[in-house]
Order: sequence, then structure tokens, then C-alpha cells
Amino acid sequence: MSVTTVVQALRQLEDRGLVEARPQSGYFVRRALAIRAEPALRSTPEAAVPVDVTQRLVRILQSGCRPLVAPLAAALA
Repeated sequence: MSVTTVVQALRQLEDRGLVEARPQSGYFVRRALAIRAEPALRSTPEAAVPVDVTQRLVRILQSGCRPLVAPLAAALA
């Protein structure tokens, strides 16, 4: 990743209130709000599920469109 991409991602996260910049310390993740608009997502299913690469790619691309997700997979203007 380039420095420019990382800085842009951190600025987007800061604008959304997900991280905070602390002078001479770096960026820190902010505490999550107690009330969430979306249900919590599981990172892994409870049982094995067959998934092909196309389905996985579509899920990844769709997740970048969600309101509280910062897309870091590609440089977007």
C-alpha cells in the first residue's frame, strides 16, 4: 500500500468518527456506539458452507458500499 492510500483511508475513517488522531501518537479506533443500526455480522459461519470465488468476490465488493465500511481494496477518488 502506498502512504497516500493509507492517509486517505485514515481520513475517511476519521470523518466517519471511527478513528481519532492523537498528536504524536497516531490513530486510535474509537469505542463503538452502544446502539447499532445494523445487526452484528459473524466473520465465520457456524457450519461449513461451499463458496466459490465469484460469490466471495461479490460479497467483498458489496461490503465496500455499506455506509460504515471504508473500501481499502482499491484506490478510489
